[in-house]
Amino acid sequence: MLDFVKIVVELEAKDAFRIGAGGGRAEPGGVDNEVFRLVNSNGRYDVIVPGSSLKGVFRNSLYSLQKRISEKKCGIGSETSCNLENCFVCDTYGGTKKASRVFFENLSGTAKTGIKYEVRIDYNTGMAGGGGPRQMEYVAKQSTFTGHITCRDVELANIGAILVTINELHLGLRRLGGGKSRGFGQVDMKAAGVEVLSSNGLDTALQQYFNEDKDASSVLLKSYKLKKDQYDAFQEICINEMIEKLNSIKSDCPSL
Repeated sequence: MLDFVKIVVELEAKDAFRIGAGGGRAEPGGVDNEVFRLVNSNGRYDVIVPGSSLKGVFRNSLYSLQKRISEKKCGIGSETSCNLENCFVCDTYGGTKKASRVFFENLSGTAKTGIKYEVRIDYNTGMAGGGGPRQMEYVAKQSTFTGHITCRDVELANIGAILVTINELHLGLRRLGGGKSRGFGQVDMKAAGVEVLSSNGLDTALQQYFNEDKDASSVLLKSYKLKKDQYDAFQEICINEMIEKLNSIKSDCPSL
């Protein structure tokens, strides 16, 4: 069991992608479908990648893996709750009965945006519909973002699930955001760094803290940052643990 793992991720748009802000048609002169923004400390609105959108991608990735390897489906998505015993998806990313072990922060960075114009089609006639072209704002190619994925009280298998999805995004096997069937969503994600705090390290830090040791904070912050060769080995171990976990679910649970 690992008390705390922080994965620094970097994301680059390999092509245009969009995560919409929601809402209906814009006011006259505005854009119909804007990308998601949050106001910063200077009062300006910055384009971000919402943590909720990232979590959806990672959860769907593990949903597919669990269904393929263990032949067991997580109930969330098709139902309001999951009744699958030992569901690894819910164990990792939470569900109606479990809190998530993994927390996705919003990714911020340097983004350029553009506007794509699409014609509405009347599917009854097969011709252009009324109302004029639809404006679709997107995040432009080569825009970059960075942020963290943090995990608490996780097993190596849980980390393996996260690293698999990062690799899928890196290889272009999974896309981000909306409009995927219309060419949006190809991004490159990489793990730029991994920081691990083991249970022994945390126990030592807390013990010194409650003993009013002046150096307790420095002990707590001395978590283990993996070097490149260590990360490669750590990744292989975690993914193997994830596969073993999914195979154990196949043998333990009756099929749905």
